[in-house]
Amino acid sequence: MVGIVEETIEGCEYTCDNGVLPRPKIPKPPQTQPYDCGSYGLNLDTSHWPGVKSCCVEHDKCYGTCLSHKATCDQQFRQCLKSACKVLKKSLTHELDPERMDETIDDIKNVHSMDVIYSVGKVDEEVVDSCMTLEKMFVGAVETFGCSAFQGAQRRVCSCSGHDDGNSNETVAGSTMV
Repeated sequence: MVGIVEETIEGCEYTCDNGVLPRPKIPKPPQTQPYDCGSYGLNLDTSHWPGVKSCCVEHDKCYGTCLSHKATCDQQFRQCLKSACKVLKKSLTHELDPERMDETIDDIKNVHSMDVIYSVGKVDEEVVDSCMTLEKMFVGAVETFGCSAFQGAQRRVCSCSGHDDGNSNETVAGSTMV
């Protein structure tokens, strides 16, 4: 059966054109491309910004979870990137003091990586400023151009056949602007 991705003002949703609720394919198909920061054949080197790659990985995993919501994945991605940049800034300004550690630990948890901890004393103001620019650029990119990446990930992990055998050969007929 064919899966349809419907793009509306609110976002991008994956639905089955036969009225069946998409279900996870069992077993889940293997990831065909590495999780990374990029799409459409473009991968960005994020090694200058500790924690950013883990945000991208979690975002890709969210897109690749059947019945996930693109808007939720994108919001979590935004929060993760903001937290990564915030921790980098704190490491630059030496605000990683014990009095505020609970707040910093929450930021680190949002990043899903301990890489940001190892950035203390290793970043400069340019890295922090560019991190905030990168965050805006990445969030803008996924919100503006992410529907087809979301659609491809959902098509790969969801079945519209009514059973979870993972053997259906559905294809996405296209996006419909509503």
